[in-house]
Amino acid sequence: MVRFLCAAAVLIGSVSAGNDSAASVKQIRDTLKNLLRSVEDNGRDSEALFGKRQLWCDSAVHEFEAANVATDTNLADMKAQLTETNAEVAEAEGTVQQVKVDIEMVQHTIKQTGDMLNERSSSLIQQSSKADTGVLNSLFENKKLSLASLQGQLQVAVPVLAQLQASVAETKQRISYRTDSAAQAKDFLSTLKQGCQAGADRADSQGNARVGETSSIHAALQALDSMTAKAPTEDTEAQEAQAAIAPSFVQVTSQEVTTDDLSDLFASDQQEDHSQRLNVARQRYHLQASVAPALKPRIQSLISELKSVASTSDQSAWCSGQRESSAMALKFAQDSTAQITSEVSAHTEAEAELSEELTKLQTLSAAVTDSCKTVLAQATKEETLVQGNRKDQVLATKILDQATTILGELALPNSAKAVTDLKSAKKMFAAQIQASADFERAVTTNSKAINEKAIALAQTQESEQHNLEFARDDHASQRLSVAENKRLYEADVQEATTYLQKLQETCKATSQGAAKQQRSAQVHALEDAEEALDGKLVEAKSSATSLRGNPKPGNAANLTPMQRAAMEMGISSD
Repeated sequence: MVRFLCAAAVLIGSVSAGNDSAASVKQIRDTLKNLLRSVEDNGRDSEALFGKRQLWCDSAVHEFEAANVATDTNLADMKAQLTETNAEVAEAEGTVQQVKVDIEMVQHTIKQTGDMLNERSSSLIQQSSKADTGVLNSLFENKKLSLASLQGQLQVAVPVLAQLQASVAETKQRISYRTDSAAQAKDFLSTLKQGCQAGADRADSQGNARVGETSSIHAALQALDSMTAKAPTEDTEAQEAQAAIAPSFVQVTSQEVTTDDLSDLFASDQQEDHSQRLNVARQRYHLQASVAPALKPRIQSLISELKSVASTSDQSAWCSGQRESSAMALKFAQDSTAQITSEVSAHTEAEAELSEELTKLQTLSAAVTDSCKTVLAQATKEETLVQGNRKDQVLATKILDQATTILGELALPNSAKAVTDLKSAKKMFAAQIQASADFERAVTTNSKAINEKAIALAQTQESEQHNLEFARDDHASQRLSVAENKRLYEADVQEATTYLQKLQETCKATSQGAAKQQRSAQVHALEDAEEALDGKLVEAKSSATSLRGNPKPGNAANLTPMQRAAMEMGISSD
């Protein structure tokens, strides 16, 4: 810059000293060449800056467009999932409601049947109505088993419904956050595109202006060359040496510009409590069937009771009831285990999905932050370039104005064309000086708009990130709790299986001996009854505690009702 100003001063001094016109024209021509070289250097700097920025813009816009498409796809998937889950909730609610209605109906039937049995037990029951009493007892027991079954179904269906309802609430919340983020991301991308396009337009405008400036300077040089075509020329080597040491037009020392640190975009940490935990009730499905009470021995009506007693013993009836209740308990435990296993898998999959979305969101947030930093850095560089060019252009107008004045004072023939070209170049530089202020304002405005959109997007993404983290932690907590319940249900399954196996072995061992003893006792009792009807008296035996024979010593409390009846009749149960 200093050397160029010195060259301009030499030009002015040569005119003031009254040097010959040829030297003045030569000095003007050398000055214009330096000016042309300066314009070309500035053009290369601008093209390097704008070209690099255009490449970055193309890459960034492509990246954010792909991210927006992925976000829209994910949002559509969540909405479809919400629709499906709502349908499952409606179905589960209908199932729970139907089971509750069935439970009420069964409870009503049990109450009515119990009332009828109480009425029959408190009144004189005819022999012909005992069959109806047996039917009512059978109905009563069956309804009790049905009630237990329905209650087990309800205990399995209610957690399933609660899980589906929690999934609906979580999906709605995620959709809300994702919708806000998608809208902000689209605004940011639109603003970024506008900023990139505005930068490209400024680059084109400045490039076209430089083309006009260089064309006018070239035309002026050609006119000056034509004016001095017949004049003796100086030594070529000396001219080249002079050109080599000639200063370039306006050299501005650039300064390194640092950008603001945007790390505070994501600095706000929000502490929230975990919302809505899914409480999984620990249900134990143990159905204990009460052993039918032992029949009290009635010696007076022994014959009628023996005729009405079924071929199966009380032990067989108890075994049958226990088998049904135990099988039902095992089924409920297995269903609960399967349901809770599915729930653990659902929580695990939800954790993985949320972690993946969280990673994508964090990557996108980092990309937004980096883009904003890059835009600010580019804006600073462009502002510096515009300011430096404006200084060069102001000085160029002064030089061109001085050169025009000198040519006018020399009044050389054929100088009109050169003067016209110099004035044209001066107008172009003046126009660029005025436009540079608009360029600088546009750079500031665009970078500020992109920065504001980036901050808004960062805040929205931060809120969504917190929501995803809370949801992921909630699923992890529930998975651990449900896994503990799963171990309890598996223990129930093992316990019910073991009990059912032991029950099968016990009932199989006792049923054969009990049936044999009952048949023997029935035969002896009927024989005694027949002898009594025929008038045959049964001789008293020596034992004071029995009617016939001397029973074997033993604990009567451990005998079945049929065995006690045989003992009272003096009949051996062996």
